[in-house]
Amino acid sequence: MKRLLLLTLPLLLTGCHSVERYNRDISRLKSPEELKADVDYAYRKITRLHPDLYWYIPETEFRYKFDSLKATINRPLDSYAFYEKLAPVVASVRQGHMSLRPPLKRYTKAEGKALAAKGTGPFSQFDFGLYDNRLFVLKNKSYDKSVREGTEVVAIDGQPVSDLVRDFNRLFTSDGFNTTFKRNRLERSFSSFYTARFGIKDSLRYAFRRNDSVQTVTILRRKENDTVKKKQPVAKPVVVTRPSRKMQRLKGYNPETGLHNRDLRFVGADSSVAVLKIRGFSIGNYRKYYKLAFKTIRERKAHTLILDVRDNPGGRLAEILDLYAYMTDSTRVVCQPSLVTSRTSLLHSNYFDGAGAVDLVFRSLGAPIFYGVQYFRVHKGKDGKFYADTDDRVKVKKENHFDGAVYVLVNGGSFSASSLIANLLKGSGRAYVVGEETGGAYNGTVAGQMPVFTLPHTKTTLRIGLMKIATIYANEPDGYGVLPDTELPPNLSARLSGKDVEMDWVLDHIKDTREKGIGNAQP
Repeated sequence: MKRLLLLTLPLLLTGCHSVERYNRDISRLKSPEELKADVDYAYRKITRLHPDLYWYIPETEFRYKFDSLKATINRPLDSYAFYEKLAPVVASVRQGHMSLRPPLKRYTKAEGKALAAKGTGPFSQFDFGLYDNRLFVLKNKSYDKSVREGTEVVAIDGQPVSDLVRDFNRLFTSDGFNTTFKRNRLERSFSSFYTARFGIKDSLRYAFRRNDSVQTVTILRRKENDTVKKKQPVAKPVVVTRPSRKMQRLKGYNPETGLHNRDLRFVGADSSVAVLKIRGFSIGNYRKYYKLAFKTIRERKAHTLILDVRDNPGGRLAEILDLYAYMTDSTRVVCQPSLVTSRTSLLHSNYFDGAGAVDLVFRSLGAPIFYGVQYFRVHKGKDGKFYADTDDRVKVKKENHFDGAVYVLVNGGSFSASSLIANLLKGSGRAYVVGEETGGAYNGTVAGQMPVFTLPHTKTTLRIGLMKIATIYANEPDGYGVLPDTELPPNLSARLSGKDVEMDWVLDHIKDTREKGIGNAQP
């Protein structure tokens, strides 16, 4: 099944009647009283659980926005229309981990299979890029080859793209005043935002502009043609050596993307430059992987390490501290205490979410231990505030510690934990940062545990971070990401040509410094 379908089409194993009942419920018009009750529910959850709610917005302004929203609700609305009214208010807090999502139409298993059998949707037949709030075709995978790569999309089904970008940008936020994360996320999720508003389409009418001419093309859902396939010459099978299951567990295999979270490669005939690409700090046995990776780096005698965390959405704090320990010679506390709102804040974790029937039994047995640990993790500080115990210290200097030069590649998709590792490496002066301002804030974020609450009447879901997480390094002005030492903004022409501008810059810089005899190319 295509990725867009995976993102926007929940396939339920429940009966037709429950699906029909749910869809009828989210589409029905809710009374103003019900809508206002959901606004109040969201307000109570946010004010009770968010540990630094007024970091970027004054309390008076926050209250005013909620009161003003309730004053505008004077007629019935369906769940999606309500979502578009409440989401900008939630986004005004400027905390990227806190988000509101609309309830999506559900499909029975039979309906899902029938839709998948109809083929690739009209969105999935293109790869799009967003530059200066304009949408461009990066790759044309459709049957209509008249649309050239680099062409701008100016309208979809009569809706100007400029209006869609403006509207969708109001529905979510980054940390603070950062803008690079919003561009990056909207580019990746544009089709999802569109589908949430207009539904899944079997055809789309695109208006493309190239130079001064506008071309209108209707793209239909495409089903693979088996007869055409049979006429094509049969290629010899390519033997691909798949990594062992053990290596997949170490690297953290992501079945949705077909990629590993961690990959190590070497550049140059002498393997003197190691490139460690990390796509996420969430899955895989990171301790064993980094132990093996840095042993390999030592054995190859690499003098420079390029850490690539572009488009890395984050993950475990413990993992980035383990990784950082291989590049620093200091054993010290590097994180500030994690602020929470109360001793019981962490008890709101969605411990049972996603559990099947069998898993539910085991989780129930373990629940007393889990909630006991969450409760006793929290302690009251001398300042009267509550703090949760988290990983905060870089452990002793690692075996196969890397002492050479370190470069970090970042962009607007470097969020949460990937911004924190960039913060540690830049704040300590250990690395040279190249690329675009990170999507996550330099001075920390509110994340940790992030329970999801369902608003009772509209079924809109609200995710709230429970813990304020920050390193010992801070920067002014507040509310911006880790700024690169060498800034290389996103470049459409380079992307169309397949050039990796940031990687090329670093490799050229390493070569230049070594040719000039500057040690081991320390940035």
